[in-house]
Amino acid sequence: MERKIAEIILYFLYGGLKQLNEQDTRIQKEIRSWRPGMIYGLKCGPDGPDLYIRKGEYGLERLDYALQDVADVCIEFKSFHHAFYVLTGRQSVADAYAHHNFTLYGDIGQTMSFARCVDLLETYLFPKLITARILKEVPKKQSSSVLLYGKILLHVPGEWKKFEIERRKGGNHEARIL
Repeated sequence: MERKIAEIILYFLYGGLKQLNEQDTRIQKEIRSWRPGMIYGLKCGPDGPDLYIRKGEYGLERLDYALQDVADVCIEFKSFHHAFYVLTGRQSVADAYAHHNFTLYGDIGQTMSFARCVDLLETYLFPKLITARILKEVPKKQSSSVLLYGKILLHVPGEWKKFEIERRKGGNHEARIL
């Protein structure tokens, strides 16, 4: 059950970044600074789900974790348990870092840009009670959380169906663009 919850949270993490890249000027600025083709990875331990995002020609693309093994920057949690605590808002990224719960591969400056985007996204995805606990400073929202959730949810059924059809056909599902 926890694995499914983590997969859903990773979907909302990707969908939120993709949508806020159109709505939040701070996230737009960060993503514009990423070089084309830049790949960020988030690995939830050796037995957990993974998320790989690439800055593509037409925006952010979610890469199929089953085919992806290389990223320019990768945050790899030491266990699924550690990742689950961060994904569900029980522990901040800063606390996870302080407790050595993940390993960072790649450039620290590029990672900080991704982390700033995730911090902003958490403001939209989590209730204020949780964000106040996991973020040092809660940024002001530039749009509605309800609107963001709605836009992400409108893409879910089509995304899952498209991915399952491609998987059954044995087709190339390396990059999926929402």
